[in-house]
Parts: sequence; C-alpha cells; structure tokens
Amino acid sequence: VTDVVGAIVADFRAMDTFLEIGVFAVAALGVVTLLGRGLRSQNPFVPEDAKTQGELESGVLEQIQDATRLSTPFTRMVSTMVLIGGFLIAATHLIFGSGAPGDGFTAGAISGLVVALSFVVFGYQDTKERLRWFHPHRELRIGLALAVINAIVPMFIDGGAFLAYVPYDKLLGIDGFLSSAGLKLTSTLMFEIGIALTVFGGVGVIMEAIAHPKEPDQALT
Repeated sequence: VTDVVGAIVADFRAMDTFLEIGVFAVAALGVVTLLGRGLRSQNPFVPEDAKTQGELESGVLEQIQDATRLSTPFTRMVSTMVLIGGFLIAATHLIFGSGAPGDGFTAGAISGLVVALSFVVFGYQDTKERLRWFHPHRELRIGLALAVINAIVPMFIDGGAFLAYVPYDKLLGIDGFLSSAGLKLTSTLMFEIGIALTVFGGVGVIMEAIAHPKEPDQALT
C-alpha cells in the first residue's frame, strides 16, 4: 500500500475502527439525549442565570442573545466558501485516501466542522433552509448500516472472513475503467465511506442539538 495510515485504519485494525465508530455513534446520541432534556426555549449561547444575576446591562445582554450579529456579508461569504471547499477536501480524502493522506475519519470530521460553521454564522433556521439535504440522524444510520453490510458481504464471497478485503471493481468487471482514472472500488473504500458518514452524522446531531432554538417537546418544560 502507498497510504500506510489508511491501510492500518481500514485493514490491519479494521475491527477496532469498526467498534470505534459504533462507540462514537452511541456517544453522539448520548450527548443529544442529555442536551435535549429539560431545556427551555432560549438562546443556547446564553446561560440561563445570566438574566437574573444583573451583572450584564440590558443592551449588552441583548447583543449576546442576538446570534445574527455574527452573520455579516463577509462571514456568510467565508462560510459558504469554506463549506464548498471542505466538502471537496473530504471527497478527495475518501476517493484518493488509498494513495494519499486522508481517510474516512478526517473526511467526516472536516464535513462536520464546515457544517458547524454554517450553524454559527447563519443560525439554525437559515442553515436548515440552505442545507435541506442535511439530516444528521439519517447520515449516522446510513454510515453504520453501510459499515455493517460491507463487513458481512465478504463472508458470502468465496468463504471470506468478516471485514475481509473485496475488490468490487474486479467482481463487476469495471476495474480497467476505474484504474484509468486512478480510482478503485473496493471494500476498503466502502468502509471509509461508512466511517465518514458516521462521523459526519455524529458531529451533525451534536451541533444541531446545540444550535436548536427550542426544545422539540414542550411538554418537558
């Protein structure tokens, strides 16, 4: 292999990586559960007791509560450029990770961070409107499902083992076409995609819970 780090993560220590993304998913859902209990409708960046301590003048507190002050033409432009650039970098980490630096973990982390920046700059409602495809719980589930299925499939191909390497491109007869573009379709790539989606979804559900303007279930207040 040319990318030793990627090979270790997705091959030599594949079982450890598989369990790590499971632990990460459970941890993310645990954080969301804790953040969603007993929260009243308020700005998540302002402590509840800040309104009663009297240490802040009303004008200053009003500025802190207004998160839209972070949204200016310049910050919106930068956030948009970072979002596009971040996803392109994440894609290269996935596609060319076997021969260059990068893997599924870095791709998922980069994607999650650029979306988190959008929440900070644009706010919750505008970000959800701009990124209508963004459903972190769905990405988290798809990532875990893809990792599990990709780990099981080799067991039904020539008596392979759990998480064994499978060259899907050769099985489908498209390896020549893909290799001409420097690409490969293997179980390693599918595993990396599953890792990236799991990390991306995990970061997303945490950031979405932090940025949400109110508690989903008002009955808990």
